[in-house]
Amino acid sequence: MKRAKVILRKDIKRRVLNGHPWIYDNEIEKVDGEFTNGDVVDIYTFANQFLGVGYINTNSKITVRILTRKPTEINYAFFEQRITDAIKHRYSISQEGAYRVVFSEADGIPGLI
Repeated sequence: MKRAKVILRKDIKRRVLNGHPWIYDNEIEKVDGEFTNGDVVDIYTFANQFLGVGYINTNSKITVRILTRKPTEINYAFFEQRITDAIKHRYSISQEGAYRVVFSEADGIPGLI
């Protein structure tokens, strides 16, 4: 299934281009294709430059949360790897046995706590 394509406004903020994982509603020019809130979408600049893959929620001011800057399939294995990496990182810092497994954007899984 082809993903919807989010096209950002011409005057998008530098923070988005520099890696910030959030795209606000006022930074979106249009969305090409059909989607349901929660769907994974491809993100492009106004000049049609690929920017990343994220999920969309038009009910939020943060309309798109970027999962990756690479053209990647977002599936079970993607999340499994991100969570495994997060656990390994936590364990390398502390072996106390009690910690939050995932820290949302810090672990590349925006919105998941």
